[in-house]
Amino acid sequence: MRVFHPNRQESALASAFAKAIDKGKLHEIKRKIQELRSIRKTLQHLSRPCRGDSGPECSILGDLALSMLGQAISSEN
Repeated sequence: MRVFHPNRQESALASAFAKAIDKGKLHEIKRKIQELRSIRKTLQHLSRPCRGDSGPECSILGDLALSMLGQAISSEN
């Protein structure tokens, strides 16, 4: 079995490449965390006035209906 032993230059390039990938992944994770926090904030805002019972008043359902209506109108044009 042959084992690859990189020289110093190859090791430095591999290290720099790994670091660049790491930075990119960290940036992506931070972006996703911010997106999830925004979604959580929106859902908390929508769920406060929603009683969660059999009554018709529910801001979550109202916003979903408006969103679906907007999408339907957009797809017609």
